[in-house]
Order: sequence, then C-alpha cells, then structure tokens
Amino acid sequence: MTEPVQNTTIIMGQPSAPQKSMGVAILLAIAFGPIGLLYASVTGGIVMFVVSLIVLPLTLMLGIFITWPACVIWAAIAVNKHREQQAALANQSPQSSTITTTAPVHKPANVVGQKSKEPIPPAQ
Repeated sequence: MTEPVQNTTIIMGQPSAPQKSMGVAILLAIAFGPIGLLYASVTGGIVMFVVSLIVLPLTLMLGIFITWPACVIWAAIAVNKHREQQAALANQSPQSSTITTTAPVHKPANVVGQKSKEPIPPAQ
C-alpha cells in the first residue's frame, strides 16, 4: 500500500527593493536640501548639490529659496516614481524557477482500540 503524498510548490523570485518613505524623504529634503534628496534620488541629490554650489554664491544665498523647495518637490516625485516602479514589478509574473517537492503525508496514529473514521484516499 502506498502512502498519500502532499505536493509543495516553492516559487523563488527576486528580492524587491525596500519601500521608501514619503515622510522621511520630505523631512530629509527640508532639513538638508540636496544632501537630504540623496535618500529619494541619488542623481537628483548630486544634480541639486551642483546647482546649489553655482546658484547660492551668485545670488548671495537668496537662491536657497528656490533650490531648497525644488529639492523637496524632487524628493516627493522621486519617492512616488519609486513606489510606482515597485508596484509594477510586484504585478509582473515571477521570472523565477519553480521547485516542486513531494513528501508523504503523516497522519497521527490511531489510539489503541479506536478505528479511523476517515479512510486514507488512494494514491493517484
């Protein structure tokens, strides 16, 4: 007599990037400007840092009223874009391998003197 088996399927996919927090991105951009923008967008942080190095001395530091809010807006847009990309990746079918294993189903032993109420189904 063969024992019934239980099929188990394991789908292994690529790990997803961690979610970025909108609140943290905005707070960092408000507090640190272009350096805080690095959390949301490395490219954006570098670009705004270079722009700030050029604009601030030319405007006697008054350009901060333009570059700092631009960093906050850029951070919010970058986090929103990151979230959309993560959602799109999560909705795609897994590009991974599937492993199927079979293992015998272990049923608890009957207590002495009691008969099993459910018959074991035949193996397929």
